[in-house]
Amino acid sequence: NAKSTLLVSGLHTFYLQGLQRLMDLKFYLDADPTLRVHWKLLRDQTERGYTRAEVEGQLDARKTDSDQFIEPQRQLADVVFSYQPTTPLTDQVGHADAAVSLQLCVVATTAIELDELLSALQEVPTLSVATKMRGTEFKVEASLSGDVSGADLYGIAQRIIPDVDELLTNPSGLHGGLQGIQQLMVLKAISQCLSQRKWRTDTLLKQEQAEL
Repeated sequence: NAKSTLLVSGLHTFYLQGLQRLMDLKFYLDADPTLRVHWKLLRDQTERGYTRAEVEGQLDARKTDSDQFIEPQRQLADVVFSYQPTTPLTDQVGHADAAVSLQLCVVATTAIELDELLSALQEVPTLSVATKMRGTEFKVEASLSGDVSGADLYGIAQRIIPDVDELLTNPSGLHGGLQGIQQLMVLKAISQCLSQRKWRTDTLLKQEQAEL
């Protein structure tokens, strides 16, 4: 059977305006430029057998296309997730033994109701959560660091997302840490979107029945 919800993922997902108009929600995943280089060096050297020079050459060759076609899509997203190192990597870039501490920076349109979720995360003693409003842009910005278990995040999800068990078929699929927080925010946004879609459908149906 056809599904009512479709997830689309890719580097150029928002590039075509026709696709943009079909999307209820748009998420953009970003990382600090130095962090991206660090991750790519680690992956391509260990998993693909490339030399450091080869990886850096690839990055240089793709920079123009990235700046022209990928980075501008950031402005079209409803939610931007950006991973940032808490301290500069400097000469540790590409080294497997580099100790990298991360924070997750989130910028979301205020149309997505994240206040309750952010308040719940602020109550987790092992997390640091700072928020502020971008009033003129109608966006909320949050910076999160620290650690939290997937089980604790699932407990928060059960309190805040009424249909979480329908969206998340396996509770153990919810990661811990910053990745799990990102998952939780996506689930909250999708839940809100589906609820609004149902309300619109029900309202339209009632109007049609009233006209009969």
